Amino acid sequence: MADKWNDNKPALTNTIAADIPDIEENFGWIQQVLKMLIGWKTGTIATVSPPGPQRSKFINSTADTHITAEPGVYFHDGTTRQTVFWDTDLVFECGSGGTNALSEDLGASEWHYLYLDDSAIVTLDTNELDNTCLVNNTTAPTWSDVKHGWYNGSDRCIFAFYSDSNSDILEFFHDGGDLVVYADSIEALAATDIDDTWTDVTLSIPGFSTRAEVLFMPSVTTSNASVLYWRTNGQTGSSGHIAGYVSASATRSYVVSDVFTDSSQKIEVKHDASNDNQSAINLEGWYFPTGI
Repeated sequence: MADKWNDNKPALTNTIAADIPDIEENFGWIQQVLKMLIGWKTGTIATVSPPGPQRSKFINSTADTHITAEPGVYFHDGTTRQTVFWDTDLVFECGSGGTNALSEDLGASEWHYLYLDDSAIVTLDTNELDNTCLVNNTTAPTWSDVKHGWYNGSDRCIFAFYSDSNSDILEFFHDGGDLVVYADSIEALAATDIDDTWTDVTLSIPGFSTRAEVLFMPSVTTSNASVLYWRTNGQTGSSGHIAGYVSASATRSYVVSDVFTDSSQKIEVKHDASNDNQSAINLEGWYFPTGI
């Protein structure tokens, strides 16, 4: 019997025996709707999840290949459309030899994405997940209008991290909010004489992110004052935004600013004039977009 909603059931003009199948379908429909909104693992109220969504706080553990996901609540549109949650920290070891054999091993200098593994959720068969329901791989998610989230097939993306040149997780900090900050600044543009022509700068942020926190560092190498500008790569507007200023007597300016990139994680920068002045850019962190 399929769970569906039957209007006007029960009806006073019907017998109870005639209405029981429709009532049963109505209760089944209500149960499925509630599981979409609030997950539970048993029939007791103590096992019902808090209202979501609630993004996890992600921590890179002292072990170089481990991620900890603190308690969270997510809507997962996979095999079943449902709210899933966990009430304790999930410690996840990345790679095929780790927590989930379907995970990819960490390589040198590459982005990895952390997903809710739909197949593992189906196997677990409960709304309260454990660490086996996470999986990592290098395939970036794509936005789904229908699912209202970032997915790779039926797997929902919930985080991303970078593996460094030693194939270890690059150290980061996160408090559960929108911003993820690297432990150390990352050079995005070495000191360069960029003159007054828009120059592309690619930022090392996840494929789903288009907002980053950067440090602009224009500097004087001649006696000329200089204004540094930034803009989103490919935008129509020609003037952009001021990212820093140095006078003839001030050797360097430091400006921390949020920027928006295009879908290729690029911004453009230029000076207001052609001279020998230079600019450098460091990446400080990146922001979650809507739906993660």
